[in-house]
Amino acid sequence: MVHESVSIVVINRNNGRFLEQALHSATTQTVRCEVILVDGCSTDNSMTIAEKFPITTLLEPVRGVGRARNLGISGARSTWIVPLDSDDWLEPNFVERSLAAATNSQAGIVAGGLWFEYAERPREVMLPKQPVSIGHLLKENCIFNTSMFRRRAWHEVGGYTPLSDYEDWDLWIRLMAAGWHCEVIESPLYHYRVHDAMHTATLPSGGSEALCRYMRLRHADLIALHGSW
Repeated sequence: MVHESVSIVVINRNNGRFLEQALHSATTQTVRCEVILVDGCSTDNSMTIAEKFPITTLLEPVRGVGRARNLGISGARSTWIVPLDSDDWLEPNFVERSLAAATNSQAGIVAGGLWFEYAERPREVMLPKQPVSIGHLLKENCIFNTSMFRRRAWHEVGGYTPLSDYEDWDLWIRLMAAGWHCEVIESPLYHYRVHDAMHTATLPSGGSEALCRYMRLRHADLIALHGSW
């Protein structure tokens, strides 16, 4: 297999209690990766933790997830990007398996499954909902946010769009509408931590439904073209 480089872009703000596990998982992959931390000017011990690792750290005032990821990716030097939230962590072979799955030259996304990690009950496995197609994506987000994608494809569609949430869903729709394909790995490759301080846990009642309606309105032209899956 031709060697292709990977950058893992970690975003963080005041998640010092989880950051070490995230950075350890990124810097100990079975395939060597560039690791970039974009920190939203944390006031906790995040920078002390970051100093322990061979990574590049960018400090950025809080302007949202989409802008933070775009900043990190803009500074990346690799062919592929893996976005990682600082309260989650990767399996050691996340990158190796993702690269092995990217055999199609039109593969712009490689999506695997995850473990939902709960504090007080057993973890659960969730896999990408198939078929992963533009029609399916216009109905629901069937790809998880920590999925590997081509930096060139991200650049072609203008990167993440700054939204109040679901920046990843919006990016997947635009990538596939631009003709890029998604390869699926039917096993969990990272750990999604569920905790009280996470952003999605603080959405107001009905917030997710409202954002789903917004996403469909935002891409109404594609829905008219592709219909539902």
